[in-house]
Amino acid sequence: MTRPVAIASRASARPGAADLIRIRGLLDAADDAHDGAARAARRERDRALGRKLERLSGRPLAQVLAWGRAQPDAPGDDGAMALLCAACALAGAAAGAATALGAFWYDGSGRVNVLLLLALFVGLPLITLVLFAAAALSRRGLRAISAGRLGALLARMLPAGGARALARVAAGEHGTGPAKWTVLCWSQWLGLGYGAGAVAAALALVLFTDLAFGWATTLDVDPGAVQRLASTLALPWGWLLPQAVPDPALVEATRWFRVAADAPPADPALPGRWWSFVVMAMLAWGVAPRVATLALAHHRLSRACADTLLADPRVHELLDRMNTPLVETRATDDEAHLPPGPPPAAWAELPRADAWQVVCWAALPLERPAIAALLRGA
Repeated sequence: MTRPVAIASRASARPGAADLIRIRGLLDAADDAHDGAARAARRERDRALGRKLERLSGRPLAQVLAWGRAQPDAPGDDGAMALLCAACALAGAAAGAATALGAFWYDGSGRVNVLLLLALFVGLPLITLVLFAAAALSRRGLRAISAGRLGALLARMLPAGGARALARVAAGEHGTGPAKWTVLCWSQWLGLGYGAGAVAAALALVLFTDLAFGWATTLDVDPGAVQRLASTLALPWGWLLPQAVPDPALVEATRWFRVAADAPPADPALPGRWWSFVVMAMLAWGVAPRVATLALAHHRLSRACADTLLADPRVHELLDRMNTPLVETRATDDEAHLPPGPPPAAWAELPRADAWQVVCWAALPLERPAIAALLRGA
């Protein structure tokens, strides 16, 4: 008796891909039942649940979600979405950590090039954010990001179960909206893992090794331009952590030329002062925006799943079964024991006439001789 209460309390949760798969799967199974008794039992069951969830009668989406979670034969949520998101995040973290270990590598000669770090951990994430925005704002759906092929490939590779069903969502079986935002959710988890893994590896190297930073390029670049670039990137945190903003003296002193690599710096600790700026840039431009886009992707996925459910005609029928009172059309007494009624006298009341015009209503299969015999009897 406590299950309906628990379901009603969870009915306000936003729908996800698992809810979309579960509810449409249940509706598919219900469509396979053509027996009249089964349909009647389904209507009585749905109406009974509708009465228990009467307080949700003005919220169709909440009613549908509660109905899906109340079915005893509903497939359980095996956490496929969480597992696939975690797999994307771990893959991204491994790629980010490996990239950071290579970019921050320092063996005592040369310098860790700050410009290369900014390109890998600021420029590359910003480019992928532009691609995310283009796919999110596009009305072309799956064609904007070619997600259908990815989902179809995953559906063939993954084992049977919730993961494969989720891959079919990404392949477009439940509409372009859920497909696009499912793939975009995975991509943002991948990007977030890349940024987080890179920051973790960078902090580990800062803590346990002695890094020397500098900036170098073959081009003839004015140190003032590099300092302006650093100040622009530091706008999100410069007001709070001014020590993490490189000053012109640091920029000028840490320009590194390979031909002068043997010349020791005037201050041995000076090249290491770049680390706070680099880590903050990775956090502010590689991790923080990805958290925002990840939240947006999950929110839009929920809305896409909700719109898909509410646009399904079978969901409208379900809501009708839940909210429309049952009307009994059976006789109160057994017709076999009812007393016989008076004989029909319809023909005796027909007026006499020299000519008749007969209308054959609803294409009744009556022949002319039969009609003539009835009129003669009248």
